[in-house]
Amino acid sequence: MAFDLLADPPVDPPSGDLHLRLLGALVAGQIAPDALRPEQWAGLSDLALRHGLGPFLLWQAQRAGCAEQFGAALLPLRAARAHSAVQGVLAGGVQRRLQSALARAGIATLWLKGSALAQTVYPSPELRPMLDIDLLVPYAQRRAALAAAEGVGCRLLPQLFDGTESLKHHYALQGPEGDSMSGDKVLVELHFRLLGAADRLLPVQALDWFWQQTMPYAAHDAGPRMATLRPEAHLLYLAAHALLQHGETDLRLLRFFDLHRLILSTPAFDWALVIARATALGWTYVTARALQLAQRYFATPLPAHVLETLALRRPAHDTVAHGRRRRRPRTLSEQVMYDLAAMGWRDGLRTAQRILLPPPAYMRRRYTVDAPWHLPAAYAARWRHMAQDVWRTLRRRGVRYG
Repeated sequence: MAFDLLADPPVDPPSGDLHLRLLGALVAGQIAPDALRPEQWAGLSDLALRHGLGPFLLWQAQRAGCAEQFGAALLPLRAARAHSAVQGVLAGGVQRRLQSALARAGIATLWLKGSALAQTVYPSPELRPMLDIDLLVPYAQRRAALAAAEGVGCRLLPQLFDGTESLKHHYALQGPEGDSMSGDKVLVELHFRLLGAADRLLPVQALDWFWQQTMPYAAHDAGPRMATLRPEAHLLYLAAHALLQHGETDLRLLRFFDLHRLILSTPAFDWALVIARATALGWTYVTARALQLAQRYFATPLPAHVLETLALRRPAHDTVAHGRRRRRPRTLSEQVMYDLAAMGWRDGLRTAQRILLPPPAYMRRRYTVDAPWHLPAAYAARWRHMAQDVWRTLRRRGVRYG
C-alpha cells in the first residue's frame, strides 16, 4: 500500500481519496515522514489541518527525527499544536469546574469524544484538537445540570430549537468569563441525548445501556477522577456520531482516527459486546462502515470476523437507509429532508417550522445582528438563501432524473 500511495505523491494542495489515504498513512505511522520531499509537505499540512490531524502529523515527523528538514512547511502544524495546547489547558479548567459543580449537585457526568479521548488514547492531550468539550448527563437531570453549569459562569447560547427541548440533544454553552486572557472562549456541549433527530436515531430509553458502560479516568495533569464511556460503548457512539449525525459528505478524518486510537489503546477489546449492542441498536451498518473507513485511511487492525458478522447480524430496523443517504453529495435542502425523514411527522413538522422561522435570539447570534431593526433583514437573507438552495436542488434533480 505504501508504494501505491507514494507512486505519484502530491505537490499541489492535496484533494481526493488518494491524498487522504496518504495523509492517513503518515499519521498512523504506515509511511515514514522523510519519504516525502519538502515541497510536498505544504499541501499535506493544509490537508491535515482541515481534518484535525495537524498536531499528530507534526508529532510523527518529530518522532522520526526529520521535522527540522522540512522547515517552513511545518510551521502551520507547529502553530496548530501550540494553539491546541493552549485550548486544552483552558478546556481542562472549565472541565474541572463543571465536574465539581455537577458532583456537588449529585449529577452523574460522562465526558465524551475529545474531552476524554485526548487524555486516554492519545500520547499527549494537545495531539487531539478540540472545538468544544462534550459531556453527557442523565436526561431526567438535564435542567438541573444546566443550572449547575450556569452557576459556575457558563452562559447558555441561543439554539435553533430553544423552547422545543424534545428536538434538542444538547445545550450549547460558552465557558466562564475570565478563562482566557486572549479572549478565546471554551464552548461546552452539555448532552442529554447522544444523537439528534429527536428520538428516532437513539431513543432516550436506549441511553440506559450507555450509562452502564462507564469507566473512570484521570487527566494527564493528575486532575480529579472523571468518568467516560468504556471503549466498546465509546466506539459505537463515535461511529454513530460520525455517520448518522454528520454523514460521509461531511468527512473529517479525525473522527475515524479517534476510532483507530481507541482500538489501538485497548488491549482486550470486547468485539462480541460491540457486535451484540450494534445489532440491538440497529447500528450494524454504521458501525461496520465507520470501521471500514478507519481501516481504509489508517490501516486499523480488526479481527477478521468483525465486519462479516456485523453484516450478517443486520436487523430489519437498522439505520442503513439513513446512513447511506448521508453518503451521497447533497445540497442543504436535501440534508434537511434526510433529517426530517428520520423523525416522526410531528417532530418533523415542528423542526421544519423552526428551520423556516428560528427564534430571534438564535438569529441575532447566528447572523451577528447588532440592532433590533436589522433582524427583518437577517430573516429575509435566510429565506433568500434557502430559496436559492431549493432551486439548485430542483435543478440537480431535474438533471439527475430528467
